[in-house]
Amino acid sequence: MLSKILNKSTCAQCRLCCIFDRYDVWETPRFSPVTDLCCRRFSPEMPELNNHGTFYSVKIDSLENELFYCPFLDREKGCKLGDEKPFECGIWPFRVLKFRNAFVIAVSPLCKAVFDMPLSELTEFVRNELLKPITEYVRLCPEIVKEYDMSYVILSVIDFEY
Repeated sequence: MLSKILNKSTCAQCRLCCIFDRYDVWETPRFSPVTDLCCRRFSPEMPELNNHGTFYSVKIDSLENELFYCPFLDREKGCKLGDEKPFECGIWPFRVLKFRNAFVIAVSPLCKAVFDMPLSELTEFVRNELLKPITEYVRLCPEIVKEYDMSYVILSVIDFEY
């Protein structure tokens, strides 16, 4: 989904989006059976996931080593879910977040390859490429959207309230 602005090899070399520390574990992906094809492989008893009824989240057992790696990350080959990764993973470093009484599309400063792009390019990309699929995602599963984090830069407001 991001191939128009982000090279796959750049992502493959970094994988920062699949590694979390104790301060950003809130970023671990959520999976919706409504929108994410990978959920067809999941069972409610999968040891890597917490089942929240309407969505799954990655289980974090311990942060003893300071870093937590997504259980679906193969450190040599990349994401084990391939093209069936969760929607949240497919749009990262962009995020849909709850902000006050609205949903916003924002970008993380952690992905330097995207964050360092001109703001006009990012907002145009969001408007032309991400706004429609993100809006549909939010309509189908609003319960999966996380609260806004002030480290993210808001690029767009989705045109409906929850």
